[in-house]
Amino acid sequence: MTLLALALLLLAPVATAVACRLLRSAAQRDATNVAGCCVTAAAGYLLAAGVFMGGPVFAADGSLAVDALSAYMVVLVVTVALLAGLYSPAYLRHDIAHEGLQPQRTAEYYLWYHLFLWTMLLVTVMNNLGLLWAAIEATTVVSAMLVGFYQSKAALEAAWKYLMLCSVGITIALFGVLLTYYAALAAGGPVSLNWTDLATISPQLDPKFMRLALVFVVIGFGTKAGFAPLHAWLPDAHSQAPSPVSAVLSGVLLSCALYGILRFVAIAAPSVGPGLPKALLVGFGMLSVAVAVPFLLVQRDLKRLLAYSSVEHIGLSTLAIGIGGPLGLYAGLLHLMNHALVKAFLFLLTGNIVQRYGTRRIAGIQGLLTVAPVTGTLLLTGALAITGMPPLSIFVSEFGIVAAGAAQSMWPAVALVVLLLAVSFVAIIYHALRMVLGGEGKAQAVIESSLLRRLALALPLGGMVALGLVVPAPVTAALGQAVAQLLPAGVPAW
Repeated sequence: MTLLALALLLLAPVATAVACRLLRSAAQRDATNVAGCCVTAAAGYLLAAGVFMGGPVFAADGSLAVDALSAYMVVLVVTVALLAGLYSPAYLRHDIAHEGLQPQRTAEYYLWYHLFLWTMLLVTVMNNLGLLWAAIEATTVVSAMLVGFYQSKAALEAAWKYLMLCSVGITIALFGVLLTYYAALAAGGPVSLNWTDLATISPQLDPKFMRLALVFVVIGFGTKAGFAPLHAWLPDAHSQAPSPVSAVLSGVLLSCALYGILRFVAIAAPSVGPGLPKALLVGFGMLSVAVAVPFLLVQRDLKRLLAYSSVEHIGLSTLAIGIGGPLGLYAGLLHLMNHALVKAFLFLLTGNIVQRYGTRRIAGIQGLLTVAPVTGTLLLTGALAITGMPPLSIFVSEFGIVAAGAAQSMWPAVALVVLLLAVSFVAIIYHALRMVLGGEGKAQAVIESSLLRRLALALPLGGMVALGLVVPAPVTAALGQAVAQLLPAGVPAW
């Protein structure tokens, strides 16, 4: 059953993409998209359940491997993709009715959307580090088509910038992959880049080559993850893409790149020791948070505000993973899930707001609580969630990150993070209150309030509230298994 779920997980997005491209009716494409997202999500949940209860799964002569960490990432990817897929039909219908989008272009949107989903799933299930590298590069190529979907000058420039910068980064990461292969050969290990094979000989890998490999990989994949100062593509891409695509880019694409770094760190740490991985991850994590916060203060564009928030939160997850140890790793992985839910919710809600007001400018979005009381209340709730206010989910993981740093007596880093989080809170709440309470609302259009659109917002809202109250035992157990993949017996934590 688990192997069948894995096969379905990889086949369903491709089949959906092809079917949506061939169908001539927009209504049929919308229905096929929703069905494809549901099937892919169901396959992902079945696969994850099989792995968490029965152990790792291997297929295609070992080229595909799904352990607890992979399964955790699969759940995040299919969940956010399902939410964005449910939201997309009504969003596109509005663009057709009010923005001049040609109906036949929805075929193009769904084609690239489901191929994008497929490439992210490939990242999570690839055993071979070289193929994982190729899959991360494929996510760039495919998602660039979605970033430039509106074909405006700004959208095309954002897509080109995204493609160029991330391709340069991924090329740097390739050197790390090649150095890892050379280190494995020098150690007399298997002529293979499968991380399952490399893990068995990781303590014997040449430290000199692995130090260089780790630096190349962290910088290269860190470009795709949005690490500062390598994040220049991210605000443009997230702001110009359709809102459902922005939700996926922010919610899980950044996490997929961080997943690639995690796999390399787990292999490199036993040979190079914990010092270098810790320094790189804590350094990039702190820098990302520090660079993002000032931009939150001065931001004028709602989607760019959320994009810089993504830089901040991917930095927090990286910082937690860099702190290491069971608590740091647990908090870092939990933060990826909490951020995925909250940011998907906010970007989808932003789709409603932008379509209603006809602008992304914060100054142009006024009196939201009067124009759309439910939307205004949800925006304020989302702003409180993303800033880590209790009892919402991000508070739990941010508290865990601070606790992990305190447990290792990293007091300067803890103090700086707390200060930056306080400034971030002030910035985001200030902008949210301006939109919700400030001025006189002048909405430009009435948006379609479909059942699927409401469901796509209700599900992450419920998740971020529930996870703020209690982390369920199954989630804790799954996270524990994922952390165990990064803390092999007898190997010191980085």
